[in-house]
Amino acid sequence: LDMVSCRVLALTPFAGDCQYSYVRYVSVARLCQFFPSVNPKAALKWKNRGPKIVEEIVRYAPDVVCLQEVDAFDDFLAPQLAMHQYAGVWQKKSDRKQDGVAIFWNTQRFALEARDHVEFGLKEGVGLYVCLRQQNGEPPLCIANTHLFWDPAMEYIKLAQSEIYLNRAAAFAAGRPLIVCGDLNSMPGSDCYNLYSQKAATHTYTPVCNNEVTGEIATDADAVTTSYAQPLNLRPAYDPLPDFTTLTDDFRGMLDHIFLTPRVCALAHLDMFSEETILEEKSLPSSRYPSDHMACMALLQVTSPEQ
Repeated sequence: LDMVSCRVLALTPFAGDCQYSYVRYVSVARLCQFFPSVNPKAALKWKNRGPKIVEEIVRYAPDVVCLQEVDAFDDFLAPQLAMHQYAGVWQKKSDRKQDGVAIFWNTQRFALEARDHVEFGLKEGVGLYVCLRQQNGEPPLCIANTHLFWDPAMEYIKLAQSEIYLNRAAAFAAGRPLIVCGDLNSMPGSDCYNLYSQKAATHTYTPVCNNEVTGEIATDADAVTTSYAQPLNLRPAYDPLPDFTTLTDDFRGMLDHIFLTPRVCALAHLDMFSEETILEEKSLPSSRYPSDHMACMALLQVTSPEQ
């Protein structure tokens, strides 16, 4: 099996005329020291992974692509994807971090109308937003992309980042159709996920003092309960939700998400890779699959305001 043959894009029946938008979300991680179980080690080399990531994107021919952990924008991804009629924007997380998030679009379908970003001020996270004008004269489409903090012991950081991210997304979209993507590092059912799907969440936690130099973690503070809210009515593009979007020999879970506002509905989605196939090489990334997270992709219908 190659990267494509074990994936299925299953169409859901729909009625009426519609406009199609493909949303393609990929997580790109290049910090090799985070993948000690990956074998063969050559699979981690960017000279092997980079071209495969581009190949996978081009095979699916999406209209919009959202990427996280991107640190090879100007010198690799932008020129490589430009050869396939994609343009894009990138936002670095902070001065300390070398990676960021990117959004690309097919220039035959879209042109950039506006862009914005927000820095969370928490663990150096960032949200990136674009408004894309459709070349056929149809209404514009807004896209939001982020990569939240990873640590499961600090969900309150992810909640605070998400509250900033989603409120800024709502202001940027200003009622226009919006697609919210991201590596949220959050599982369905978590308080962070519920903030997206239910507009509000209340979370009780003990603040963690994480010494990034020594790695020591202190949790001797008193428990705190905080409420979070955001104004967007969001629903997942995947229904049902997949069991996982990332998989190793000791972890499986859905951490990557596409959410839609009411004027955008999903007609189909791309299934995840076979678990048995992935575990043949123990973990992601591998020689066959270039990213440590699998791609989420949806076929979407964007409706006009009166529909």
